[in-house]
Amino acid sequence: MRKGPPDYLVWMTKAVHLFALLCLFPAPESSAAQGPDAGQLTAFPLSVGGMRTPLDILVDAHGYAWLLDERSVFCLVDGDPERFWTAGDERHLTGFIGADEQGIHIATDAGPVTVPIADAAITPVHLANPADPKHLQLPDGTTVQLADSGWLSLRGMDSERHLDLSQEQHTNLFQFIPGDQGRVVYDPSNGIWVLGSNGLVLVSLERPLFEVYDVPEGLGKVTQVVDDTAADRRFVLSGDHGLVVQRITTGKVVRWIHADADGAPIHGNKWRAWNGAPYFQGARAVYRYDTATDRVEKVLDLDKVLADRTRDRRINDFEIDPDQGLAFIGTKDNVLVTFDLRTGRTAVRDVKPEGTFSGIDLILETALFGQDQGLVFAEHGQFIADGLDGPVRPAQERWPSFRFGPNFRAAGGHVVADTLVVIAGFADGIFLYNIPRDSLYRPTGMDTDRLLMSDVFWDGLQHVYGMCREGLLVLDLRQGDVTILNGEDGLPLDNLYYRYMSVSAPGELVLGLTDRYARFRTRDLLRKDASGLFIENFSVNGQPVAGAPYQPFGSTWRTDHAHNSVGLRIGRAQRTTPPFTCGFVRLDGLPGSVRFVDDTDPILFQALSTGDHRIELGFSRHGPFTTLLQVDVLPPFWSTWWFYLLGAAVVIGIVTGFMWLRFRAVRAQAELKAAYDLRITQLELRSLRAQMHPHFLFNSLNSIKSFIAANESRTATRYLNKFAQLVRSILNNSSKPLVELSSELQALKLYLELEQMRFEKKFNAEVTVDPRIDPEQVRIPPLIMQPYAENAIWHGLMHKKGDRALHIRVAPEGDDLLITIRDNGIGREAARALRSRSASPHRSLGMTITAEVIQRTRTDGRSGVEVVDLYDAQGSAAGTEVRIRIPLDR
Repeated sequence: MRKGPPDYLVWMTKAVHLFALLCLFPAPESSAAQGPDAGQLTAFPLSVGGMRTPLDILVDAHGYAWLLDERSVFCLVDGDPERFWTAGDERHLTGFIGADEQGIHIATDAGPVTVPIADAAITPVHLANPADPKHLQLPDGTTVQLADSGWLSLRGMDSERHLDLSQEQHTNLFQFIPGDQGRVVYDPSNGIWVLGSNGLVLVSLERPLFEVYDVPEGLGKVTQVVDDTAADRRFVLSGDHGLVVQRITTGKVVRWIHADADGAPIHGNKWRAWNGAPYFQGARAVYRYDTATDRVEKVLDLDKVLADRTRDRRINDFEIDPDQGLAFIGTKDNVLVTFDLRTGRTAVRDVKPEGTFSGIDLILETALFGQDQGLVFAEHGQFIADGLDGPVRPAQERWPSFRFGPNFRAAGGHVVADTLVVIAGFADGIFLYNIPRDSLYRPTGMDTDRLLMSDVFWDGLQHVYGMCREGLLVLDLRQGDVTILNGEDGLPLDNLYYRYMSVSAPGELVLGLTDRYARFRTRDLLRKDASGLFIENFSVNGQPVAGAPYQPFGSTWRTDHAHNSVGLRIGRAQRTTPPFTCGFVRLDGLPGSVRFVDDTDPILFQALSTGDHRIELGFSRHGPFTTLLQVDVLPPFWSTWWFYLLGAAVVIGIVTGFMWLRFRAVRAQAELKAAYDLRITQLELRSLRAQMHPHFLFNSLNSIKSFIAANESRTATRYLNKFAQLVRSILNNSSKPLVELSSELQALKLYLELEQMRFEKKFNAEVTVDPRIDPEQVRIPPLIMQPYAENAIWHGLMHKKGDRALHIRVAPEGDDLLITIRDNGIGREAARALRSRSASPHRSLGMTITAEVIQRTRTDGRSGVEVVDLYDAQGSAAGTEVRIRIPLDR
C-alpha cells in the first residue's frame, strides 16, 4: 500500500489553496453601523411647492426647518416645502436674521421685515454663521465643513469622517450641489442641516431608527443575519451568493462560502437553530454550520431523498420545530419533506392531491403549529401535516372558518403561540385567524386587502412584520391594527417585496437588503407618547389653512358654523424620533367616538356642531389620551346670546309699542267714553236738578201763598226777598257740576231761614264747618244738603212736640268730605207711620234725586249716603242722622 504524503505537506497544500481562495475572493471589511459618529442621511430635493433657488435656512425650537428664496418663506412640512409667506412688494429676500416671539426676521434689499407666526413660539432658533456659513463647530468640539464638491467633513478629537452627500449609498439621494449659498446649521433635535443650491440634506448624529450595515460587495440579496456571540461569529446568508461569516467584534470576514464540498452553490432564505447548532437551507440541501471548525456540513440532500422523483427539487421554504427536532422542507413542486434531525429519518409527502392540476405547483411557506405539526401554505390551498409521516389534510377540516377565495394565493404565514395564524397574500393583503375562536378576519387600519405582500415575521413579542411593496408592515397583535413604514420614516428601502427578515432577539430584528442589512428594534418604531409631534396639513372644509404650516398639540382653532369640518395630519419635526404611524382619536372624550387612524389618510371631523370640541390622540384604544386640537365652532349670529338679547329687545319693543298704541287707543277711547259719560252725567244731573228745583219752588210758593193768605205782607215780602236770593243762587249753580262749599252753605242758610220763617221758628238750625276746611277751596255738587234738611224739618221735626233742633256739620274724613245732617225729631219709623195715614198722594223726590247725584260722584264703590236712626237711653226714637260722603275736591 502506498504511503500518503506527510501531514505537513497536507497542511501546506491546504494553506496554499486557502491563500488562493482568499486572493480570488477578497474579504473587505464591513463598514461600521451608521451610528452617532457616521450620520444617517435624509434628502429633501425641494422640487415641489414652487420654491426657486433656496437662499438660507433657519431651524426653530420645535425642529422645523424654514427656508426662503428671493420672494417667499417656506416651512419644511412632511418632507416638502410649504409656502408660508410671500413678499407683497418688489423687494427681494436675502437671508434670515433671527426670530423671537414676534416672528421671523428677514433681511431684504429694502430693509428688514418681520413675518409673524401666530401661536408658535419658535425661539430659540438655529442659523448658519453669516461670516462662514459652510463651517460650524458642534458642542462636543467636532468641526463640520462643507466642501464645494459636496462632501461633508466631521473632524473630532479622535476620529474623522467624510460623507459624500451626493453618492451616499444608504439613501436615494439627488445629486447634491452646495453652490454659493451652501449652509450648515446645527440642530440639537435632528442633527446637521446642509443646504445646497438645489436642495437640503439632514445628517443625523443620533442613533437612527434603522441602523444600516455594509456586507462584502457582491453578496447580493441578504436574507438572514444571525449572531453567535459566544463564538464571535456573525452569519450573513444571501439568496444569491452564499454565506459570509464575520467576526462580531472586528467585522472582519472569516469565510465567504459560495459552494459546499460537492460544488453545489450555497444560497437560501432561512436560517434556523436546533439544539444549539445552526441550520440553513441551500438550493437543494439543508446544511449545518460547525462553529468549531467554521465548516459547512450537508445534512440533507434532496437530490438523494427525491432521486426517484422527477419533480422540481428546489427548496422553497424551510422551518424547524425546536421542541420536536423536525424540519419541514417545502419544494417548488408540491412535495413536503420532513426530516428528523435527531435520527436522520426522512419522509416525503405530496401536498398536491393526486389527479389534480393547479397550473404552477408550488409550496409557498411552511409554519409550525402545535406539536410535530406543520402548517403548509400551497398555491392550491392550506394544509396541516401531522408528525414525521402522518397525513396531510386540508386545514379547513380542522378549522372550518379557515377558508379563502378561489383566487387566493398565500405568500407566507406564521403561527403565533399556537393560537393565532397570520397569513399574507401575494395580492390580497393580510389575514388573521384565531384558532380557539375559529375566526378569520382582517386587522384594522389601512386597506390591508390591497397590499402586495411576500412574507410575514413575528418579532417574538407582540408585533408581526410584513414585507410588501409599500414598505414595512407592522401589525400590533394587542391592538389588532396595522401601519406601514417607508422611506419617510427612515426605512432605507421603500419596496420590500421579496425581502427577508430575521429575529436576532425578542423585539430586535434584522432586515435584509442588497449588499447590506438594517437592524432595528420594535420599541424604537412604536410611539408611546406625543413628544415631538405636531399638527400638519391642517384644513377647513377641505381647503388648506393658509399661513399655518404646523400647530403644536393642544392648540385652539376657532371657526364659524359654516366652516365646521376640519382635517389634519400628524407629523414630526424630530427626524430621529419614532414617527407617527398609527393611533386612536376620539372626540369630546366619548368612548364611542374612538377610531383608529394612521399616517396614510388625514384625520377628518365633518360638520362639527356649534360649541367647544376636543380632539384627542392616544396610542391605545383605551388611552391615555392627549388633547390634539381644541375646536371652537362659533354659533351663527341667530344663535348667539346677543342675538337672543337683541331679538328679545325687538320683541319687547314691538309688544311694548303695540301695547303703547293699544293703551293710547284704549285711553283715547276711555277718554272719549269718559267725556261722553261725563256729558251724559251732566245732562242727567241737570235733569235731576230740574226735577228737584220745581219741588223746592212749589214748596216755597206755597209758603208765600200762606203768608199772603194770612195778611202777613211784610213777612211775605221778606220771605219773597230771601226766596229770590235763593232762586238766584240756585240758578247760578244749576249749570255747574261742582260749586264752592261756601256758595252751597250760603244757599242752605237761605233755605233754612225761609223754613224757619215759614214755621215761625219752631225749630233751631245750626250749620258748622270744621276749621280744617276752607269753604272757598272745597267744591261739592250743588244742592245736595237741602233735600235732607228739608226732610228732617218736614218729617222729623214738625211732628215733634217740645224742643226741635237741626244740626248740620261739614268736616273732612280721610279723602272724603263728611256732611252730617242730624235732627232730634220723631224718627223714620214714626214718620213712615204718619205718611201711611196721610191722604196726600205727594211723595218727596228730593232725597232720591240727591242720592243719585251723590252716587255719581263716588268711584270707590262705597255708598255716598248713609241714614242712621238715633235712640235714647230707653231705646226710644231720638231722631235721625244722615251722613253724606263725597270725594274731597280741593
